[in-house]
Amino acid sequence: MAARPRRRPLLRRRRRTRARTRIRWRRSGVVVVCAVRGRDDDVAESSSSAASRAAVRDPIAARTDTLYRATAIATRRRRRDRPSRWESEESAAARRRQIEEEDAAESEAKRRSRRKARTLGELFLAPREIAFGGATFHGAKAHSAWRWRWLVVNVQAGGEAEFASHVQNRDVWANEAVARLVRDSLVLWQVDADADDGDDDGEGKKVCCYYGLADRADLPAVLFVDPITGQLMEKLHRVTDAGEFLAAADKFTKSKPARPVFRDNRSATALLPSPSPANIAEQEEAAGGKCAR
Repeated sequence: MAARPRRRPLLRRRRRTRARTRIRWRRSGVVVVCAVRGRDDDVAESSSSAASRAAVRDPIAARTDTLYRATAIATRRRRRDRPSRWESEESAAARRRQIEEEDAAESEAKRRSRRKARTLGELFLAPREIAFGGATFHGAKAHSAWRWRWLVVNVQAGGEAEFASHVQNRDVWANEAVARLVRDSLVLWQVDADADDGDDDGEGKKVCCYYGLADRADLPAVLFVDPITGQLMEKLHRVTDAGEFLAAADKFTKSKPARPVFRDNRSATALLPSPSPANIAEQEEAAGGKCAR
């Protein structure tokens, strides 16, 4: 009896904790192999992915820096001025002249832009050259009385009236005829109506209270004031035309404010008012009490 061929037993599946393979079938000399994953393989893979994520570094922080500085540009230009080995002296000289012309044109453009900005700022400057430089209304009145001239108080403000105030500086006080008239016959004092108590002791608010300028729509205002009595002679609202101011100031150039009268007969030089007349101080105290109420 012939012996039967012995079958090759299949490899039994073993439960392992690592990746293993199992031979399923052998046919025509080809072995089909499949991989069997274990539970520990998933754990190992998850731990390896976590380790890889932990190994990734944080992104580089953004920063701002200058790529080319002025010294680097100057050094580059100096190197460019040198003639190369393939360049003749004539070509190098022509190139240097071209570079110098470009630099001169660039500097001229910068000077022109600076001059334009400076000119634009000077147009709206306050009239410091023709205005009284004192910080108080009482000092302006005393100075005007000492010079025996009418006092012109210019009350300006910010907010909606700020642009009109700048236009007034440009079109009225910067006018040559107005500046000449103020220098020869008047005393100009400019004050900000919105100044805080810590700035100029709130002089702008005092003047607005004295002469009824509570409405900011009336600003900027020009007040012609008698420096001796403090009486308001004329008031102009939002004047931005030099001709209008000259027409209103013409009658004040033909007359003088009242001089104080002293009981004793003293010389004409002694008749000039003192820098701090008593009647001005009394009037300011009375007006200040009304404003406080």
